[in-house]
Amino acid sequence: MNVTGDIVASGSIQFQETTARLSIPAAAFEVTSPSSAYYVNNGFDLGNQRTDQNENFVAPVYLPDGAKVSKVTMYYNSQNSEQISLSLARSPHGGATSETIATGSSQSGSGGTELTLDTDYTTISNENNSHRIFATMPKKNDAGSSATLLYEVVIEYTRIAP
Repeated sequence: MNVTGDIVASGSIQFQETTARLSIPAAAFEVTSPSSAYYVNNGFDLGNQRTDQNENFVAPVYLPDGAKVSKVTMYYNSQNSEQISLSLARSPHGGATSETIATGSSQSGSGGTELTLDTDYTTISNENNSHRIFATMPKKNDAGSSATLLYEVVIEYTRIAP
């Protein structure tokens, strides 16, 4: 519909549900405990160079209020048996506890893995919550091996909007 000027409606106007995606690139993640053993390759991938311990990372998530998360997929390349652990969570403003919206782990090889959703918390409420992705990047098997790499996380959501 192409309209020039004002629209006046009596009664209700209904909008269709639309699907959108939000991409969280590797460069958005920050390490939660400072270490010089991780890297972001020009923002394209995130890896843990350590052979002695896993590293924890966090990235902010900005979804529109009222959006309903329908799918969360992580894209990665796992060169060893160690897996990435990932969760999308919400926390009350100023609160230390969080509720998990989605959680999952990578598989061996490369590709994408869809996370499991907790349907109790999939509707985004920004009024009282902030949203984050937590990633635990596995340690390397040994100094000569390749690190498991996280490329991005894609959140698919629906919302009713004009």
